[in-house]
Amino acid sequence: MIESSQPLLLELSTTDLMSKFGQGNATPGAGSAAALMGILSCKLLETACTISMKKVDPKSSEFTKIKFIKSQLKTKFEAPLAKLFQLDSDQFELVVRLRVERDSATSHVVRRNRSKKELKELARATETILKIGDICIELLDYGVSVFELGYVAVRGDIGTSISAASAGSLSALFISNLNLKKFRTGKWAVETRRARDEQFQKHQLKSRIAIAKLLQLKDEADGKGDPQPMLVV
Repeated sequence: MIESSQPLLLELSTTDLMSKFGQGNATPGAGSAAALMGILSCKLLETACTISMKKVDPKSSEFTKIKFIKSQLKTKFEAPLAKLFQLDSDQFELVVRLRVERDSATSHVVRRNRSKKELKELARATETILKIGDICIELLDYGVSVFELGYVAVRGDIGTSISAASAGSLSALFISNLNLKKFRTGKWAVETRRARDEQFQKHQLKSRIAIAKLLQLKDEADGKGDPQPMLVV
């Protein structure tokens, strides 16, 4: 278990948490911010589901599907993202500490050993980032489904949920690519780059579907009628 000097971040007030993000420290940083985007996406989608269930016929298939989606949000998405939010901050705090210890070493042998420890922890942190990205990508699917099934008046909430999940996924890709610059060769590097590439392809596909939903709403706003719904692959 990682020993951290930080409090549990999600137990802070919103003001204090936002202040921590802006204090100029390494943690909490981009990875925790990506997880936070996913959590925000969950909460907005939960609200959209709750309101939609009050408006949709409870005997309809739409109601059943929305109810199922809502039942999945806390356990499948929000709870794991909350853990990853804290874990990312704790892991990167350790990486930064090891970098300081490495740079302060006067012996070449000690410096090399500390560098190995730092890279090992950076690899673990990168795996955490990719987990955050995977969750956010799957959350995008749920958002698109609720967009099609839910109450039309909450499509602003749904669209923002979709946008937040997409931002979390894209952020994870930015961070993982930055970290991977430290790893040129080796089995782990090859496998992690493969996982990153798969995540990037999924992000591109889901983003196109999300934009299609925006264009659908734009056509409705412009009085062009409802286009045929897009199937989620």
